[in-house]
Amino acid sequence: MSISTHIDTARKVITSIAFGILTDSDLLEARRQMIADPDFHPSFDRIWDCSEVTQVELDDNVLAPLIATSLSEDSIFRAIVCRSVAPMAHVLDFIAQARRHHRPVAVFPTRADAERWIELQHANQPE
Repeated sequence: MSISTHIDTARKVITSIAFGILTDSDLLEARRQMIADPDFHPSFDRIWDCSEVTQVELDDNVLAPLIATSLSEDSIFRAIVCRSVAPMAHVLDFIAQARRHHRPVAVFPTRADAERWIELQHANQPE
């Protein structure tokens, strides 16, 4: 599998790091493992780090239902880290589909930028 996932319960952030060739089976397995993790919570923000992805082999017939049936609450903040051309078309498609479901999502060149954006979103929310 070319995805590793870390759940930071203190910061309430789930970070998935993809590398190499990203496939449908990788996404499905990562989702299965995340659900099985006792630390998983649907209210945790998400960061997908695709900065080390070299090739993408995703089928829209698999990706669209994954986006439509998100395991996370719609109100969480989703950040994608992407610096290379290989995943960019899929990242942009993901963003478009997620926004159709009114889910906040943005793309960043570094994980630090993504983490700062999530922190700022929470800091700017009315109480």
